[in-house]
Amino acid sequence: MPPQAAAPRTIKENLARAKAYLRRDECIRSLEAAKTAIDAYIPCLPRLTRENRFSIEVLILEYVRDLNKHPHIRNVFLSRKITKEPFIVFARGKENALSLLLEALRQTLENERDKEAKRKQEEEKKRKETLLATGQKLLDNGEFPRGKAVLRRYMEECGNAPDAVLDVGERLLKAQLYMEAADVFEKSIELYPTNVKGYAGALKAYTEMNDYDNTEKTYIRTLRQFGAHPRTLLNMAKFYLRHGKKEKAYEFALRALDKDPALAEAKEIVETVYSH
Repeated sequence: MPPQAAAPRTIKENLARAKAYLRRDECIRSLEAAKTAIDAYIPCLPRLTRENRFSIEVLILEYVRDLNKHPHIRNVFLSRKITKEPFIVFARGKENALSLLLEALRQTLENERDKEAKRKQEEEKKRKETLLATGQKLLDNGEFPRGKAVLRRYMEECGNAPDAVLDVGERLLKAQLYMEAADVFEKSIELYPTNVKGYAGALKAYTEMNDYDNTEKTYIRTLRQFGAHPRTLLNMAKFYLRHGKKEKAYEFALRALDKDPALAEAKEIVETVYSH
C-alpha cells in the first residue's frame, strides 16, 4: 500500500474509535481520538482523492452529529448558558477550528472530572473523620457496642488500610476493650504480616488479659517473622519470669545477652534466676 494511502485509513480508524468511545460514554477518549483524526486529516487534504475526502467528511459529520446529542457534551454548553444548537459545527475549510474546539472540550471535561474526583475524595475523607470521631466519642461515653461497631465501619471505609486498623486497635486498647483490641491487631497481623506494630499491639492486649498462651504464641510468631532481636528476647524473658517460668526466663535472657551484652535487665534476670 502506498504511503499516501495509509493516512485515510488511519483517519477513518480514529474516527471509528471516537464514535465507539462516545457510545460507551468515554467522552474524553472519544474527543482525543477525534482530534487525532482531524489533525491527521488537515495536512492530507491537498493529496486526498475526492472519494477519500468525501468519505472522511461524512464520518466527521456523523461524529459531530452524535457529539451534539451526547448528554455530557450538551451539559458543557448548557451549563455555560450556551443554548444555540447545534453547539458544534463542521464545515469544509474549518477543520482547524474543529480541532481547537475538540481540544477545548476535552480539557473542560478533564477539569470537571478532576474537580469531581477531588470533591468525592474530600467528601470521603470527611465521612471517615466523622466515623472515627463518633466511634471515639461513643467509647468515651461508655457506649462500647455502638462505639466498636462504628470503628469497625471506619476500618471498612478505609479499606482496612494499615494505619486505620492499627489506630482502631489502639483506641480499643485505651478503652480497655482488650479482647476486641486483640482481634483487631490479629487482623493487622493477618493482612500485614511484616508490620511489627500489629504484633506489638496484640502483645499488649494479651498481656493485659493475662492470656499466657496467646502472648507466648505471639512472641514466637514475632521471632519467626522478624528474627531474634535482643529486645524481643528480653521481653520474652521478662514475660516468662512474670509467669514463674524461670528456666525459660533464664534461657531467653541469655539469648538476649548473647545478642546485646549491654542489656542490663537481661543481666538482672540471669542473676535473679541463678541466685535462686
